[in-house]
Amino acid sequence: MKKVILSTVAVIFLGSSLAIANSERGGRGIERLQSALGLNQAQSTQVENIMQQHRAQQEALRAQLDQNMQSVLTADQYTQFKAMKQRRGGGKHQRGQGQRGQ
Repeated sequence: MKKVILSTVAVIFLGSSLAIANSERGGRGIERLQSALGLNQAQSTQVENIMQQHRAQQEALRAQLDQNMQSVLTADQYTQFKAMKQRRGGGKHQRGQGQRGQ
């Protein structure tokens, strides 16, 4: 019974954390989908969870790329690689910064 309660609390906490994170980014992604597709609340929650999982996978892939590049490049090359990523936007995908669809 404790596990069920703790799991429920964790899901609620995660959901509210996602909502806060989404609102801090402007919430444009999910709001656009809700409006364009007419998503109900259950669908919105599921889509938001899918998007969060996708972001986590992307971050893991970026970390793996960085690790792989570091194992192949010399120290100087790796420093240059990191500088290139910084010039490109901090090495992370920057949503809403004029990259796509604007």
